[in-house]
Amino acid sequence: MTNASALDNVMAQAEAAAGNFQAPAVPGVGTAPAVLPTAANQNSVGALAKPSMADFIDSGGMDVDEYFRVKAEGFKVGDTMQGLIDELIVEIDLTEVLPIYSARFESGGNTTFIKSYDGVSTPDGKNFQAEVDRLARINQKSSGIYQTAEIPCVLVDDLDDPKKGSSVKIDAETRVGLTPSVTGFKPFQSFMRRLRQSNPDLLQDTVKVKLVHEKKTNRNNNEWGVINFELLA
Repeated sequence: MTNASALDNVMAQAEAAAGNFQAPAVPGVGTAPAVLPTAANQNSVGALAKPSMADFIDSGGMDVDEYFRVKAEGFKVGDTMQGLIDELIVEIDLTEVLPIYSARFESGGNTTFIKSYDGVSTPDGKNFQAEVDRLARINQKSSGIYQTAEIPCVLVDDLDDPKKGSSVKIDAETRVGLTPSVTGFKPFQSFMRRLRQSNPDLLQDTVKVKLVHEKKTNRNNNEWGVINFELLA
């Protein structure tokens, strides 16, 4: 694999997958269902097709122990940790990063995410575009389809909960998953472009990175957080 194409395997596969989108005929409210395209893992009669190892590898998702929770005032690891932190040092094997399509839906305080690794099907075999359209009809808010990535990170050091009185500790070498939001993906794209410019070989390597929280505010005074990425020597 050449250095020039290395970034495509991490960040631009999702863009290339856009050509795989099918245009499903989605039934409208009160109408009979239309025929939808066959899911990627089904044959013409609806039965599951014989899987390949490549299918399993490409759709396996992140192998992690915990997930980052990013808030407006900071971020934390998992659900047992109570305090928020501003920065954290991790290692990221960039060959494990998976670009995905995602969509977010909100209604009545509940949030639903769906994703696709190939732009055609969800991990459970449903038609991705049809699911996006269905959920958009029954929810109050929809993000539309956006590009992001599943980023497995490994903690370099033990992490003590900064919340006073908490005894929660996350051990070093814990694998923690990060899937940036709509706006949170741009810092990762910028990070990857900087790596490509400085040393393309790093895109196929494990790098030590400082994750740094940044608070965002829009003109409606809505607040949220994103994570920036800083390469460490």
